[in-house]
Amino acid sequence: MLVAGDGTVTEGGYPQGPHLNGGYAVLKLDTRAEAVEWATKITSARRC
Repeated sequence: MLVAGDGTVTEGGYPQGPHLNGGYAVLKLDTRAEAVEWATKITSARRC
């Protein structure tokens, strides 16, 4: 799953790149919605 800085969620990865692109973070959250919210915050902070 890819999450853009504006919160747009795209299933899958980058077709032109390796399976893992850009690293990862491990957060223990209760819902997928919380995960997307945090991914949006991290992406915005990193200006990805």
